[in-house]
Amino acid sequence: MHSSEKPARRSPRRSSRSGAATSRIVGDSEMAELIRNFDWGTTELGAIEGWSNTLLTTVNMLLASRHPMFLWWGPELIQFYNDGYRPSIRADKHPAAVGQRGVECWPEIWPIIGPQIEAAMTRGDSSWNANQLVPIYRDGRLEEVFWTYSYSPVRDEHGTVQGTLVVCSETTDQVVSERRLRALLGIAIDPQEREQTTSGASLAARMRTVVSTLDGALADLPFTLLFLLDDEQIRNAGSTATLASLNAASAWPLAKVADSRAPRLLTDLTTRFGEITGHPWPEPVTRAYLLPLNMQGVRLRAVMVFRHQSSPAFR
Repeated sequence: MHSSEKPARRSPRRSSRSGAATSRIVGDSEMAELIRNFDWGTTELGAIEGWSNTLLTTVNMLLASRHPMFLWWGPELIQFYNDGYRPSIRADKHPAAVGQRGVECWPEIWPIIGPQIEAAMTRGDSSWNANQLVPIYRDGRLEEVFWTYSYSPVRDEHGTVQGTLVVCSETTDQVVSERRLRALLGIAIDPQEREQTTSGASLAARMRTVVSTLDGALADLPFTLLFLLDDEQIRNAGSTATLASLNAASAWPLAKVADSRAPRLLTDLTTRFGEITGHPWPEPVTRAYLLPLNMQGVRLRAVMVFRHQSSPAFR
């Protein structure tokens, strides 16, 4: 769906111009200053003094807004954005994205956004997307990022589309929090059900239900394993993992965790299993959390193993 190629870093060129030409860009914000000082002669737009009134008006409107906004302009989709947008792209693309061609800045998401930009530029179509996954490179890696955004064509005085204006909000925290809450609610045990879980068989059945529920939460837990332990054996009672070696009871310190009744974090998964792909994300899984599940009066014990991710990227 999207490329894993990391875009090259680029530093914006500063212009030696000052005075009347650059004063056409209004405001004292960080982005107004960057746009004023950028050497636009290195792009198809040329120097600021030669810009059309439509481009100047649109850029100054964008800079004056506190809402995150982004602009692509001209056939090469030269880029502008405001202070409200800047925190979402961080140092991986900022300030290099100023004046850059869109396709050069966003190779990882061009299959997603390219057709929408083309629709605006060639047909004058607008688009709207709510809580859309558009993963971008930031903080040194491809990160799960959700956006609510609109693309609108910008027309000149003759009615010709010259650019695409983006009005957007990042909704990653909201989407991920709601997704995780749904998963937690799906595995929660109410007090009445807890009272009914009085035997090894009922505990095992409940844990299988939990694993089945988490099979729908792969975005946050790419694998979940359930092992049941009694005096005679350890057996795998449920799994969302596709890698066979993960399902082997001998691969995990299950008895130690169950005996200690204390959770344990393993950080050596690559050594134990080789590289594990964190489906559906490209980031490898390197850590796992082992959680003992013991209930008073129930002899059968359980240990749940699930992927642990310390980084916010592709959580």
